[in-house]
This record gives sequence, C-alpha cells and structure tokens, in this order.
Amino acid sequence: MSAEPNWISYLPMILGSVGAITGVLSYRNSKNFKSLDLRIELRKSCQDLILIHESVMNLLESTDKSRKAIYAASGQLDSGAMVKWTQKYEEDYKYLHEMSDDITEGFSFANMNTSELEDKLVEVSGFTTGLRIIEKRYLGYLEEDSKQRDAIRHGLERIQDARNARRNTGVD
Repeated sequence: MSAEPNWISYLPMILGSVGAITGVLSYRNSKNFKSLDLRIELRKSCQDLILIHESVMNLLESTDKSRKAIYAASGQLDSGAMVKWTQKYEEDYKYLHEMSDDITEGFSFANMNTSELEDKLVEVSGFTTGLRIIEKRYLGYLEEDSKQRDAIRHGLERIQDARNARRNTGVD
C-alpha cells in the first residue's frame, strides 16, 4: 500500500507539466496561425488595391477626356475652369503614380513579424480608402459631364428647331 500513494501523488505534477507544455505549444501555434492569417489578408488586400488602382487610373483618364470634350463643346477650352481642372487632374494623376510605386514595393512581407504585418495591413487599407475617395470624386465629375452633355444637346436641338422653323416660314 505504500507504493500506491507515492505514484498517485506524482500524477497531478505530471499532468500539470503536460498541460503547461501543450499550452505553450498551442500558444506558439496560434501565433503562427495569426501571422499566416495576416499574410493571407494582406495578400488579398494588396490584390484588391491593385485592381482598384487600375480602375481609378482608367476612370481618371476617361474623366479627363470627358471634361476636355465638354470644355471644347462649350467654348471654354482655354478658360480658367479648364486650367483649374488640368491642375487638379495632374495632381491626382501624380498621386496615383506615386501610389503605384508604393504598391509594387509593398509586396515583400515574408520576413515581417505580426506587428509589422498589422501596420502594413492598415497602410494598404489607407491606400484603398484614398482610392475610393478619388473614385467617388471622379464619378461625380462624370455625372456632371453627363448633365452638361444633355444641356448642350438640348441647346443644339433648340437651335436646330429654330432653323427648321425659319426654313418652314421661308425666312433665311
């Protein structure tokens, strides 16, 4: 009977040690999983950022063409409004090209720790937010241009109607 109590008294110590070891191993694994999750999320966010960036660059170029066409059609090609537009466009275009350099440099995050990955993810999110703001602004410009086109078209239709009325009455 004396051997049995000694063995049982070691059992909690052994089980406690095993529990502590598995706890440490689980903590290390969860840290690795968190790092892996952040890397995956960062890769997805970077891919989304590239797609949004390309889309906004295309939007910028088409909006510039649209604006120039509107200014030309309304006789404001050399106006102050056109100069102001060109300056704003060039500012945004430069910003997007600088961002493009930052985006392509941002893909080497294999050696980053968890804190650096989190910081990079926040940075990418900031870039995405900035792009969305520019996108919204330029979509607004296109909407304004569409209204301007309608107004120009309506004005031309009225001129054509007036010409037709003059022809029908015989007045030239």
